[in-house]
Amino acid sequence: MPMRIPLEPYRSLEEAKGGGLSNRRISLDGKWRFQLIRTPKNAPKEWVYNYFDDSTWELITVPGSWTRQNKGDHPHYTNIVMPWEGL
Repeated sequence: MPMRIPLEPYRSLEEAKGGGLSNRRISLDGKWRFQLIRTPKNAPKEWVYNYFDDSTWELITVPGSWTRQNKGDHPHYTNIVMPWEGL
């Protein structure tokens, strides 16, 4: 089944009883700017502000997982034998 939210946000009970899609839904699907950092304290200080320039950051697809989009943080556990050094 396609991904979806479990509940629709409506302005009133009457609107909810009417059925259909709510006009209050915002899709987060799409391309998002992404920068992998080692710890939160290493994040740029002003990244939360609208004026912050993130144009050099890479794009990832949402919904999705950056670990599956070749962004440098590969999954740690898989169903295959890992080539551990020293074995």
